[in-house]
Amino acid sequence: MFPKQTVIGIFVAKAVPQIKINRSDSSRIGYAVVPSILIRSNIKFLKDIKVSLSHLQIESKITDVESNTRPSPLLVVSGESMRTLNKLIPDFYSSNKDWQQFKIILSMMERKEHLTLSGLETIMTMKGIL
Repeated sequence: MFPKQTVIGIFVAKAVPQIKINRSDSSRIGYAVVPSILIRSNIKFLKDIKVSLSHLQIESKITDVESNTRPSPLLVVSGESMRTLNKLIPDFYSSNKDWQQFKIILSMMERKEHLTLSGLETIMTMKGIL
């Protein structure tokens, strides 16, 4: 098990914050914004991180193989657990553009801006889709 500060350091150094935009018939605008935080590494290391996260009341999932093209193990934090973990990550990582954008998009989601067409367009522009 890793201490809390070590877990934060691991996520700052190794994690990839990810925002997916999926087609959704249940959404009023036809799309859903799905945030998650990923770590790719060896299975033993990921299991140790998972235990450490559970002690912080953060749920995570480990997948042995991410996909056919990327056969490495993957730890995923999503949903409310992802929001809890995101609050642990300090805001001062100005050099990491991915974390900056991730935090901005999560704050937009907390304000429900992602449910509007203009909010979705802003997110898509940030991701370089538009």
